[in-house]
Amino acid sequence: MSKPLKISVLVCCFFLLQSALPARAQLEGKIVSPNFYKYHTGDDTTWAQPEFDDSDWEQIEIDEFPLDRWQGIGWFRYVLEVDSVLQNSPLGLAMEYAGAIEFYLDGKLLYQFGKVGTSKKDEMPKITLMPELRPVVFRAPSEVAGGKSRRLIAIRYSSFFLQSPLAAGAEPGFNFKIGGLQQMSATRDNFRRTVGIHQMLLMGILLAFALLHFLLFLFYPPLRPNLYFAALAAFLAPTIYFWFQPLLVANDLMQFVWMARLQFTALTITMLFFIRLTYSLIFPERPGLFALFCAIGAGLTLWGWFRPSLAVKYLNLFYIAAFAEVVRAPVMAWMKKRVVQFQGSWMILLGMIPFTLTGAYWLLIALKVVPEPWTFEEFPTPFYAAMILMISMSVFLARNFARTNRNLETQLITVRRTRDVFSLFVPEPVLDKIAKEGLESIKLGGAEEGIATILFTDIRSFTSIAENLSPNETLAFLNEFMRRMQPVIHQHGGFINQFVGDEIMAIFYLSGHQDKAIEAALDMRKALNEHNRERLERGEPPIDIGVGVNTGKVIWGTIGSEVRMESAIIGDTVNLASRLQNLTKHYGVGVLVSESAFREISNPERFCYREVDVAQVPGKTRPVVIYELFDADSDIVKEHKLACLAPYNRGLHYFHAEDWPQAMSLFEACLAIFPDDPISRLYLERCRAHLAGS
Repeated sequence: MSKPLKISVLVCCFFLLQSALPARAQLEGKIVSPNFYKYHTGDDTTWAQPEFDDSDWEQIEIDEFPLDRWQGIGWFRYVLEVDSVLQNSPLGLAMEYAGAIEFYLDGKLLYQFGKVGTSKKDEMPKITLMPELRPVVFRAPSEVAGGKSRRLIAIRYSSFFLQSPLAAGAEPGFNFKIGGLQQMSATRDNFRRTVGIHQMLLMGILLAFALLHFLLFLFYPPLRPNLYFAALAAFLAPTIYFWFQPLLVANDLMQFVWMARLQFTALTITMLFFIRLTYSLIFPERPGLFALFCAIGAGLTLWGWFRPSLAVKYLNLFYIAAFAEVVRAPVMAWMKKRVVQFQGSWMILLGMIPFTLTGAYWLLIALKVVPEPWTFEEFPTPFYAAMILMISMSVFLARNFARTNRNLETQLITVRRTRDVFSLFVPEPVLDKIAKEGLESIKLGGAEEGIATILFTDIRSFTSIAENLSPNETLAFLNEFMRRMQPVIHQHGGFINQFVGDEIMAIFYLSGHQDKAIEAALDMRKALNEHNRERLERGEPPIDIGVGVNTGKVIWGTIGSEVRMESAIIGDTVNLASRLQNLTKHYGVGVLVSESAFREISNPERFCYREVDVAQVPGKTRPVVIYELFDADSDIVKEHKLACLAPYNRGLHYFHAEDWPQAMSLFEACLAIFPDDPISRLYLERCRAHLAGS
């Protein structure tokens, strides 16, 4: 969780500030101490007195601590030589420790840090990595030899708690410094400020990365490396927080333990997401080795919560193994040429170089192979090297995200073009019905029921016309006719579902589709008149069409087999519309509309219409009432039909009442007005047949 506490006591003389001491003291005042101390295990308050004879005590080098024979409590004695110029001057004592301390100066208890106890039960230990600062004054003694006075510092120290499994890796030890009070206070404040800046800066960068890549993941969830990187950054932030926090505040040992627990928990999760991120960039499927890392990490972390001092060494080994796996996986994948997604890996490799080098350098410092240029807390180089690695990974993922977006845009353009081409063969409304989730969602047998108006039209005597045309001329003839009809249908909110030779099947399904379909049928007849005028100008014979319109339930779906299918709009409604189109030839009219379509018209009186028949259509068990709409007929024909409409309707009434003589007279009256009316002539012949008994 922090740098290891030094297992020794270092007494250092600082250059004193001018505001704290006279100028002569700054130049000449010194505190001289030996490079060893006297140590004795056990406890006896008389050992603090200057007159006590410690000649039989163990003498230990200043940079050592008797861990192998430490029993939880002991005393340490130091004899200092202090220049007389420093006497009665305000100095500072900076104490850094883990455990509990009583600080004696010349036999007098000066300060207590925690509460020293003779057992774990009555001890109140503390731990502080940011030294506690207290004032110290060396009073002028009665005896001064050679301008120097001899001073005894005795330290009573206990650390029973540190010997328990909960100590979280903290070892017994303490460190104190004596120097200028103001200078030490300023140094401590600067140190705290520097540490706080490092803490906030590193955490801010990490949390910004976490938020950015989490948003990138939300924008495009299939790119899961962004999620893993966001989690990696999010958990690395508290890892750094709990590393620096003990340096900023003095804590009791249980606070230290809790921070250690939280730190290695966050670090374990960080390393697992580091591995997961690496795997996601290389392999299409998660390797089984990741489950092993998760199990080991979870087990060690759980062990660390209950026995932190025992588990910390193994956790460190786990972190080293995890980082080694992060390096091993891409190297092995590259060597075996199994790299799947790790394109642009040089960015991450560049980021790993400073992180690996600084980590190795500080490992050498910890092993005392090379000197420490500055304290880790003053400038935590490995953490900033880790930030370089994080930045390189972020740039890589952002580049990958941008590349994915470009690919998606390209694919989207391709899909749109494919859909546009596909819609030439399968109309857009049909696609919306059978492929709501995209073309890949089309499946055989998918169906949806709805209400629609169906329009059928075909060219009269097309077979005879085609006999006199070459294949190319036939296609040109049909395409010219279709180009005339299609805009009319689209203008009224319909769409062409299919072309079958010279026949067109159109669908109207939007609001008011009955009116729109009938209007389209009439406008198709008008467009045909314009088309015929152009044909006559080219010396080509005119053509004629019949239109049938019906409204009812239809089924939108797909039919065929798994290897060949097509969209279809089927149902009795479609069949009847097709039959009505065929009946236009029988009745000699241009447009026939079923009763189900006609009765849904919002305002029938705006059309010119008449009832044609109650017909028994092939395939229908019940007779169907059908109507002719003649608004698109020539002006002369339309005028004649309107003129005989009244006697026609009365004749139709008597015909249904089986009053054949009365009906005959009325239909004869119609033919007197309009001799070429095929329907009046049809009913007149039917009346005569009934009168003849046939």
